[in-house]
This record gives sequence, C-alpha cells and structure tokens, in this order.
Amino acid sequence: MVPTKKSAVLVDGVILNGPTTDAKAGEKFVEEACRLIMEEVVLKATDVNEKVCEWQPPEQLKQLLDLEMRDTGEPHHRLLELCRDVIHYSVKTSGSVSNMYAMNLARYKYCPDIKERGLSGMPRLILFTSAEGAAPFLVCATSGTTVLGAFDPLDEIADVCERHGLWLHVDASWGGSALMSRKHRRLLQGIRRADSVAWNPHKMLMAGIQCCALLVKDKSGLLKKCYSAKASYLFQQDKFYDVSYDTGDKSIQCSRRADAFKFWMTWKALGTLGLEERVNRALALSRYLVEELKKREGFKLLMEVAPAIKERMMKKGSLMLGYQPHRGKVNFFRQVVISPQVSREDMDFLLDEIDLLGRDM
Repeated sequence: MVPTKKSAVLVDGVILNGPTTDAKAGEKFVEEACRLIMEEVVLKATDVNEKVCEWQPPEQLKQLLDLEMRDTGEPHHRLLELCRDVIHYSVKTSGSVSNMYAMNLARYKYCPDIKERGLSGMPRLILFTSAEGAAPFLVCATSGTTVLGAFDPLDEIADVCERHGLWLHVDASWGGSALMSRKHRRLLQGIRRADSVAWNPHKMLMAGIQCCALLVKDKSGLLKKCYSAKASYLFQQDKFYDVSYDTGDKSIQCSRRADAFKFWMTWKALGTLGLEERVNRALALSRYLVEELKKREGFKLLMEVAPAIKERMMKKGSLMLGYQPHRGKVNFFRQVVISPQVSREDMDFLLDEIDLLGRDM
C-alpha cells in the first residue's frame, strides 16, 4: 500500500510524519530569550551603575544553578529562568591559534604536497618506522566522516594502539552524537578505549553553532602540561579562589566562547530522551530517503546518504582590566583602551575606583 499524506510512515519504530517541534513555540522562546539577553546582558554591560559580576565561589555556584540533566525536557519558562540565573552570575563584558597556523606553514614549506594529497604527501611509514627513522605517536580514527558518514572499527584500531603504545584519538565531530542513542551507539563500539575524542554537538544534535568539545581520558593534568604558556599576566596563581577553574591555560585558544553552555542548555531543554529522539529520527529519515530514491526512476543512488554540515565561526573579543608582573616588578594594572565607547569619564572612574578599593590597604 502506498502511504498517503495522512497515514503514518513508520521506519525503525519512528513515525516520520510531520515535524516533531512546535515552530511557533520555538520562535516565541527565541524572542523572549533575545529580550532577556538585551535587558540583562547588553544594557547592563554598558551601565556604570551595574556590577561587572555577582561573585560566588565555584562550589556555591553549583548549588545556585540547576546543572543536573534529566531524561525529559523542561518547559520554556524554566529555560528562561535558567538563562537569567546564568546571566546573573556571569561576568558582564562588552594568539595561540596563530602558533598553530605557523606550524602548518612550516609543514607546508617542508612538504608542499600535503596541501593537495593530505597526509599521503608525507614520507611513507613502513611498520611504524619511516625511512628517516621517525616514530609515530598517534593514530586518528574517525567516527562519522563528513561526506559518507563512515565509522572506523575502533576496537580493532585500539588493539593496535595498545600493542604499540600509541595515543588513540577519535574524530567523532559528526558521529559522536550517536552515543546519545541506545539504538545506534553500537556504531562507536570501543570509543571508551580512546585517549581523546573530538565531538561537535552543533552538528547532529543541532546545538547552537559553534559548539565543539575535546574529551580527554587523562586525569593527570596533561592538557595543562601540554598547552600551558604560564602567562603570568593572564593566569595569576595568587587569586582568592581555586585557580583550577581557570581553563584558559589548558587550551591553545586561551580565551574562547563558552561552547559548553550551548550544549548544556540544549540538553536541559530536550532531556536525554529528546536528544536520543533527534539522533534516531535523523538516521531514520536518511534510511527513508534511500529507500524512496530506489523507487524513483531518474535517480541513481551513489552511496549511503549522509548529510554534510557547514560550520560558521563567529568569534569576537572582549577586554577587562587585568594585572601582571614585569621583569621582577610587583603586579600592576594593565588597561587596554580600544572601544570607541570609552570616554574620559570612564578613565576617571577607573582611577577613582582603584583608589577607593585600595585606600584602606
């Protein structure tokens, strides 16, 4: 029987008729969230009568903010309350990647073929030993390639890595979200054996772009040991709170957007079951499309259908008053003035405020 528009189409236990979200309700939430951001973030950030932040110790913040994930999603009014809470306790603010770019340039100068041929343009390795005597240290597996959606056999690759003492990294940027599905997480069988995993919830789970995560198994502080620049003017060790919460010195990007907040909010809104439904529905729709293509004349199926997602990188910087030591001198304030909105009165206020806060010391 050929299904009509009104009859239910069931694939893998998933009903594919109609959308599963209320577009109007979503539009209303975005409208209210934008109003909240305008009132609580944008306007207050430029109001000299507002605090820059409402300080609370990190452990206290965990109690003030409802961070727990649940199986079922939460209503819009509760999500707006969560947004307001996070904004209330957030700082109100209006070059390490270039090092990576420099390394890429040096590699390209050494081996120009790498741009067109990828890693195949590098000297060949034979049984983990190249003609130059180079020793490999990392294997990068892929869980969900961008075009074809292919998944590498992680358990088999992990066996080789463990046998030769190699670091196993899994690029699960696209396919990592299958872990949210009890039906499809088998595609990533063996990922628990990886040393590190890259995952982009903004792809399959449709979290706000950009939302990327690097998950590392190591608990010995390897990230900080590897990437720390020990910049004393950025990451002071004599702060009055636990400096382990300063994550900037664990990343090559130093300052960056709070990607985790976007995924946390998505998870809070949909719940674990809601995220699982997104994965199941996406894969069910892809299977449905394949079967429909097979039925139609004039269409030729080249490979299994896999969507390709483009990322947009939208970053902007913000400046705050910081302090630093210099050549053995004591800490001093370092003020950088760039914004055209800054006025003489702001400079006067800055000096007056420093004087006021330090007068009784």
